[in-house]
Amino acid sequence: LVVVIKGAGFLWGKIAPLLVEFENPRTQSRRNDAMVRVLASVKLFIALWPFLQIAFVRPYSTFTCAGDLKAIAAIVWAKHADSSATWPPNSLEALRRFTFEDEGQTCVHSCFPPNPFETKPWNYTNCFDELVSNATTFFIFQSVMSLVFLLIPIVLTRCAVQRELRKVHKGSTADWLSGASKSRYSLLQLQAKCLEVAPYEYYSWGGSWVEDFLDVITGFALLVCFGLVAPMIAVIAFVCNMVQHRLLAYRMLHVTCRPFPSVGDGIGSWRGILDVICNLAIVTNAAMISFVLYPMKT
Repeated sequence: LVVVIKGAGFLWGKIAPLLVEFENPRTQSRRNDAMVRVLASVKLFIALWPFLQIAFVRPYSTFTCAGDLKAIAAIVWAKHADSSATWPPNSLEALRRFTFEDEGQTCVHSCFPPNPFETKPWNYTNCFDELVSNATTFFIFQSVMSLVFLLIPIVLTRCAVQRELRKVHKGSTADWLSGASKSRYSLLQLQAKCLEVAPYEYYSWGGSWVEDFLDVITGFALLVCFGLVAPMIAVIAFVCNMVQHRLLAYRMLHVTCRPFPSVGDGIGSWRGILDVICNLAIVTNAAMISFVLYPMKT
């Protein structure tokens, strides 16, 4: 699931600039706002929809149908078929809560107890376990990738500077490594090299205004929408965001340096995106309490 989400997001990231060009924005500010609308709306949908589908759509879809309840149990609990003699006596009746009758057959929804030994009303279903696992995995992957892509421009610029110093240095390698060499990079040379290796523009190693915001807001959206069922995300977010913001500050000071100035009205279109995410989080958390978590779901 994580690979599908990231793959779809990557493809849309390539398509979005082409759609923005059709709008023919006259200023950089309008171009950024158009990129936010086109890129963020779809990427956030791609990131959140799989988890919304697991939580609210899958429980009402049909998994399979069979002749009776015992046949259904044999299908959904196939991994525990060898121990069927030790199943709790009320396990089949508990499974009945997740079934319905259709044309003379017994059908079961796609969300049901993961095994016959955890069928109490307060036990979680297979969908809940999958939701927590996928949400946590995706958040960790998203955070790690953000940190990696912040480190890449720092490493690239340092390697580029060191390569040039090796070329101009006429002494021995030992002198250069020990710092005895008098060859030094000026601030203007460093900024020129940073602009060449990692410019601050869309889909470059140096990052961009749209991508920097999108990385942070994607993690925020996942946290506020699904942190209720996966509290570990909050702990991971606390640690990763501290590191990520320090790396962002370091990159802006030592790699991006002085990006081209442009007029900006606060955070621009991102304010509207944040309002939508917060409203979605209110609805999602209320729905989680009502339809997913015990005791309201019963």
